[in-house]
Amino acid sequence: MFMPGPFELLMLLLVVGVPLLLVGRLLFGSLTGSSAERKSDRGSFSLGHATLTCPHCQQQTTASKSQCENCGEDL
Repeated sequence: MFMPGPFELLMLLLVVGVPLLLVGRLLFGSLTGSSAERKSDRGSFSLGHATLTCPHCQQQTTASKSQCENCGEDL
């Protein structure tokens, strides 16, 4: 049976652990901060309430809606 050495374990940690940390940071932000909200050019993301910017009125609206809550245009 193959027993990984220290080099193989380090490589496994780098290949698997670092991407998992980056994905978690992108999705949930810093775990030490007080806010779990991320801003992007398409809107903002917070745990439980995803929003996006309406292409018609440029206002924030709930992403789960099919029409803008501000101007009523289709998203």
